[in-house]
Amino acid sequence: MLIGPQNDSSADRVLQGMRADIVSGALPGGARLIERELAEQYGVSRLPVREAIRWLILEGLIDRSPRHGGVVHAMDRADVADIAELHGPLDRLTARQAALRAPAADAERFRAELAVAERAAAAGDRAASGRAIQELRSLVFAATGNRPLREIQQALESRTMRMFAQASRLALDPFPHFHRLADALAARDPGGADAAMAALGAHIAEARAEHALIELTDGGDTASGYGTAEAAGLLRERIPYTPGFVLVRDAVRDQIVARTRRPGTVISGRLLAVEFDVSRYPALEAIEALAYEGLVTLGSARVASRVRSLGAEEAEDLFDVATELDALAAGFAARRPAPQELASLHRIVVAEQSAIAHDPASAHEPAFAFLRQMYEMTGNRVLVEMGRKLEGRRRMVLAASPVDHRTARGHEQLLRAISSRDGALAATLYRRAFADPEYRSGILGAARLAA
Repeated sequence: MLIGPQNDSSADRVLQGMRADIVSGALPGGARLIERELAEQYGVSRLPVREAIRWLILEGLIDRSPRHGGVVHAMDRADVADIAELHGPLDRLTARQAALRAPAADAERFRAELAVAERAAAAGDRAASGRAIQELRSLVFAATGNRPLREIQQALESRTMRMFAQASRLALDPFPHFHRLADALAARDPGGADAAMAALGAHIAEARAEHALIELTDGGDTASGYGTAEAAGLLRERIPYTPGFVLVRDAVRDQIVARTRRPGTVISGRLLAVEFDVSRYPALEAIEALAYEGLVTLGSARVASRVRSLGAEEAEDLFDVATELDALAAGFAARRPAPQELASLHRIVVAEQSAIAHDPASAHEPAFAFLRQMYEMTGNRVLVEMGRKLEGRRRMVLAASPVDHRTARGHEQLLRAISSRDGALAATLYRRAFADPEYRSGILGAARLAA
């Protein structure tokens, strides 16, 4: 993991164990998590258990409950659809970048791991084969050297493994596509890599349709044994965040984006608790959430957590990943927009145009409000989560670039395409307005000068 609990080895051991149990189904959807019982199981105090639960909430494997410390998230049909919608575009972007960037040693390692996966599949060891296939995907993501892309892969990895672990009847033969990918990586052929992952995505979609993967999740309407009535009651009670946590997280994020809390600055749960008049628990939650967003580097018992710096290479990678997600969101938002959603987008565009005319420095807020609204309209909760995960760093990159009439025109055109329910047009217009080389160069050049 690039980020995660690092205070001591016991917290990491509990995190890894609980994550594995949730992925395998040993901790099923709807299961209550009792800190005392988990502490006894792992032979630790409650503090490492609490830390692991906080991190698994960020990963989407655990839901917070107002009357219970945590409840294992029960996957439903929407979860599966949300994850599946993201995999294709992200895998194809990853394959293209890996083909251009991966050293020869990474391509050779990919072939070696592919042989391991094939041997496990031939022996009928589905668990080992699944782990090996996931390792193949991780290798490709790592080979890109793209930190934001790797973070998204890690954020989705456990949920993806859990989804397929519950799909025991799913018949997949990904190996021909992985061999095509291996050839493309060795040949440094981004087009071939893209084609291999596109074919794999089509194969997975066909397998899902044929074997009804969406019926094998642990939502309350399935026959899998998960999602009892008691669990459903708990899930209705769940809340996303505590007020203290939101207050601290949002305020510190704004400070980091505005650079009033500079890169390298120590960020302490004890000091934040005093500054915002909260207990240490929500302050620590806020620090971990900011680390999950890539704005903070978590410390340990001996090393303090600090505000991260954002280098030029990461800014470029962030721009490329965000462009892919935004274009995807634009297309999804146009599927069936509600009248009130379109009205909200229209109000944001008007506010953006007014800000550009009267107070250009304030125009960043409506510009990002447009993106947030567009993401919400996708109906894809995982895509919304990934958009929020990147937003803080995107604000840092774009802070040095004024929001001008070109941005407003792009949003106005997107609004029209979304209103007409033309997803392909919306995605095309987004790329034309916000992803062309001239625009990219201007944004990243201004960010470098301001750093």
